[in-house]
Amino acid sequence: MIEGRKATGSYRCYRAHTHATLSIGIVDEGRSTFSLGQQVIPLRAGAVVVVAPGQVHACNPRRDRPWSYRMFHFDAGWSRTIAADLLASAAWPQGVVTAAAAPGYVRRIERALVDRSGNVSERRAEIASGLRRLLRLCATGERSTPAETAPAISATRDYLDSHHTELAPVAQLARMAGMSSFRLIRGFKRAYGLTPHAYQLDRRVNHTRELLRQGHALADVAYMTGFADQSHFQRVFKTRVAATPAEYSSSTSAQQDAQGCS
Repeated sequence: MIEGRKATGSYRCYRAHTHATLSIGIVDEGRSTFSLGQQVIPLRAGAVVVVAPGQVHACNPRRDRPWSYRMFHFDAGWSRTIAADLLASAAWPQGVVTAAAAPGYVRRIERALVDRSGNVSERRAEIASGLRRLLRLCATGERSTPAETAPAISATRDYLDSHHTELAPVAQLARMAGMSSFRLIRGFKRAYGLTPHAYQLDRRVNHTRELLRQGHALADVAYMTGFADQSHFQRVFKTRVAATPAEYSSSTSAQQDAQGCS
């Protein structure tokens, strides 16, 4: 699965969120601030970013000025297969790619996605080649080693992963973890970049994206993923995807119709 998004003259902002995919972005116009883990990096036109699957991040326009960008999301399993030699340590390359060749590889990937003149196999091979080259550029930077996480915090995350559609008050989570709510929130955010509540909402949104791509109705998706109502679903979804569920569903359907190689 390959999903693309393009925004022109946008003022929309994102809350910190994750994707289940490997994500590649490029700034076309304007300036923005890119948050990746504990890093906060200013970006300008031409900047290329790589975000590993599951990495907390956000990228927003600066000083309420519009910006334009393109974003591409690649299935994590497929990406790992085509770049296995770069991922021997199981750590994904990620961050801002400063090499001058990077924007060219993004354009190469996009051309293969939208060009209907080539056959599917050739286009898929071109996308894979461009992505590999981009990841190789990104892999030249340092990769941080994740800090060890307390077992109770890891267990809380595992619980939220498997119960993200259910109500999970922080007091309940704290009792399960055997610590105070304050300590749980602080430890969880330090480990995963989000509070337990924000993490649960993030998991719900990623689940809704999958269901929307499968063609489920908006009302059914909201119910299936534990949102109180469609209004709440729309509000949470838009702050993390910068589009309404209906906009996302419509654009995804159009891409699936047009992109035979995804």
